[in-house]
Amino acid sequence: MSHFIKTGYWEKSAKKYKDWLDLERLIAGISPSIPSATSSIAGITKLYTNISGSNTDGAVSQNTIRLSIPYVTPEQYGAVGDGVTNDVVAIQAAIDSGFPVYFSKKNYRVNSQLNVPQDAILFGSGYASIISTTSNINIINVTGTNVTIDTLTFVGNNSGGAQVGIRQAGVLFTTLLYGLRVNNCNFINLNFAGIHSTNTPGTASTHEGAIRGDNNFFTGCGTGLLIGDRTEYCVFTRTKAVTCGVGIYNIGGNNQYLGGSLTTCTSHGFRADTGANDGKFSVVGFSINHNAVGVLCFGLLNGCIFDSCSILASTTNPINIATSTGVFFNNCDISGSGNITLTGNIYPYGFKNCRWVQTPAFNLVSGAAAISDGCSPGVTSPSALSANTNDYAPSGIANTNILRISATSPFDLTGIAMGGTMSPERKLTLVNIGANTITLKNDVTSTAANRFLLNADFALAANMQCSLEYDGTSLRWRKSY
Repeated sequence: MSHFIKTGYWEKSAKKYKDWLDLERLIAGISPSIPSATSSIAGITKLYTNISGSNTDGAVSQNTIRLSIPYVTPEQYGAVGDGVTNDVVAIQAAIDSGFPVYFSKKNYRVNSQLNVPQDAILFGSGYASIISTTSNINIINVTGTNVTIDTLTFVGNNSGGAQVGIRQAGVLFTTLLYGLRVNNCNFINLNFAGIHSTNTPGTASTHEGAIRGDNNFFTGCGTGLLIGDRTEYCVFTRTKAVTCGVGIYNIGGNNQYLGGSLTTCTSHGFRADTGANDGKFSVVGFSINHNAVGVLCFGLLNGCIFDSCSILASTTNPINIATSTGVFFNNCDISGSGNITLTGNIYPYGFKNCRWVQTPAFNLVSGAAAISDGCSPGVTSPSALSANTNDYAPSGIANTNILRISATSPFDLTGIAMGGTMSPERKLTLVNIGANTITLKNDVTSTAANRFLLNADFALAANMQCSLEYDGTSLRWRKSY
């Protein structure tokens, strides 16, 4: 309790009430269990200690009482918390009191949504403080700015198609919602999404983010974290999603996801689509492992970065990118039982300094282009050349960075064909692992775009290696010196 109550001066006046709970109910404006007591704040006359420490007789103001009570509980407004009784009216009354609301280690059942206004604070004791529903509703509907929700668990039963733990829906350029903070919360079996935000671009002047979230856990949800169209400038740290349909689904732009894990999702670990903008985002330090598809990026996405992630053991495809012009994977570990599928015009340098834990194949569709610059191992050791060769295209060349070649006799090589992966600055190292010299011929015979452009023919002797780089202007392979 507060300083005022702890002084003991409240205690003398409170003896006529059954217990302290009745006093708190009185202060909150609810009739206590003693019928003769008044519920009028203005009518309470008490002896209390003011801020300076002196004693004062007189009426206690609403502001003084507000300072006195650190929070209210749903029980003060009639909630039961047995997981069966519909507590929505009591919880809404607690929220509407304007005080922070503390949820005990109980299961509070709600059958309709709770509307949470500006500056509201809801908090609990973690996994055991549950707000649950079996109805097809948003459990929390955020209607104002700067709302804080901390250390609570939201539970659905995967019925219907629209169960959401926390929903924040603005009206674009009319109702601006921003500053929502969701930390240390659990979202379980919500068939649409654990958190869903849409049309919340933040403030027009400062672009304060729609949501900031830390250490949130999603399991069994249709989508764990759904950042919808025009939800922008969000930052999420330490996000974990397990056995959801989609772990994180990003449609909004300029969002950051820093550290976390997306595991055993039945559709996609991370999915991104294009909304009203081009969906810029950063995903840094994530484990995106054991999902059906590790990463799906669809639409005209630009400026989308995956850095220092592991995208491993996908059961279908580790990565599937369609018609996007700027999706980048840097310093990532990548593996999966299927292909990396790229459809459409993929911007060059898509994969830099990545490690193929199990070397996947690139499935290049409709003129797609992919770069595997500095990635490893990406090593191919084809069978030995048995004749002078034009447009050399051994199996596995698409995702190769190191090509270990040999020849049964001294032969000429006039060009290398890498299909859609031959984009500007594509790098390739040739290593002669045989006993015979292979001569790279200068600008002859092969298809023009597959040729070498050298100062002169170059003899790659036994046990030598050379580095090539594709020149996107002259459309030739050049030797690096």
